[in-house]
Amino acid sequence: MAISSRETQVLSQLAYLYLLQGYAERALVIYASLRALEPKVVRHLRGLALACSRADQHEKALAALDQLALQGAVDAPFYSLRARVLTDLGRHAEARAAMRTCVQLKTGKPPALASTATARIARS
Repeated sequence: MAISSRETQVLSQLAYLYLLQGYAERALVIYASLRALEPKVVRHLRGLALACSRADQHEKALAALDQLALQGAVDAPFYSLRARVLTDLGRHAEARAAMRTCVQLKTGKPPALASTATARIARS
């Protein structure tokens, strides 16, 4: 069943509103449906990863993030969400590495320089 781009947009916005209001499970269902209808749309997969994370389905969130990485859709928000999911799974070393990459992408500095700057600020 094909739906129009307007209908897809409305469903995507509804899923986002559900996330904002704390109804992660409902958002998850909508994003999964959108993903099934339009598997190549990165926005749906990113929303699915976020909804899974907020619905405490961390393994599914990590799987969605892995799919995003395979599609090349990695940026600072991707690594921030990945760090959160890995932390929730108790994989702290991987979470630290993901957060370092997030900081590097946001600041444009290598992680060593970013952590040195943070250390300087902490000593001040």
